[in-house]
Amino acid sequence: MPCWKAGKHFKATTAMATSPKIQWTDCTKINADCKNCFAERMAKRLQATSNQNYIDGFNLAMHERLIELPLRWKKPRSVFVSSMSDMFHEELPSDFIRRVFDVMGRVPQHWFQVLTKRSQRLLELNVALP
Repeated sequence: MPCWKAGKHFKATTAMATSPKIQWTDCTKINADCKNCFAERMAKRLQATSNQNYIDGFNLAMHERLIELPLRWKKPRSVFVSSMSDMFHEELPSDFIRRVFDVMGRVPQHWFQVLTKRSQRLLELNVALP
């Protein structure tokens, strides 16, 4: 599975599933594969525990304070970006996505995994991403 690191693709490791995350919440079901969405179920559980990132459950919430978090890490880390949503969700502002990619480009010591079911939006934004 490819992941993004300073403009290059690398093979992702299973460690990313347990590593630090940059995330926001929300997604919209776009096909039958989304029927049993793990992230939606997990968001409800986290909301019940009063987790501040899930106050609004699975509704769109961009966690601005987490965007620059990787800039403070000195040791290399694997980062699963938006593990509870889709980086290219249609309601996520393009500027927000560019800022996330900008941070990823500024910390080449870290590995970033970005997943999406919205490849068309990825292609549309690709030329604008750092």
